[in-house]
Amino acid sequence: MKAWYLIQTKPRQEKLARINLDRQGYTTYLPIIRRRNRLKPSGMETAPLFPRYLFIQLNDGSDDWGPIRSTLGVHKLVRFGQIPARVPESLIVVLRHREDAQGIQILPKKSFHIGDKV
Repeated sequence: MKAWYLIQTKPRQEKLARINLDRQGYTTYLPIIRRRNRLKPSGMETAPLFPRYLFIQLNDGSDDWGPIRSTLGVHKLVRFGQIPARVPESLIVVLRHREDAQGIQILPKKSFHIGDKV
């Protein structure tokens, strides 16, 4: 049975890790957001929603997990003790549901105003 797991990447290498894992035939998911960048001519850039992390879908019984740790851009498979960290399918569904047509996350607007109590 396929399930989603969490991979920690090397710093700023989320896209490189995703590309290399995809080339090896793995199914991955990297949620992306738009954020401000004053150095870019457009003033905006895309970046990972969860810096240094991406999701990978694996089958416990049939997928070869060995090549993952030596993939360019990958630091490690996140684990709790010796058990790989499983991600609920519902989280992936919610994240994909919040994407626009370009696959970029639509984040809720901040509703705080100066003077509001938080």
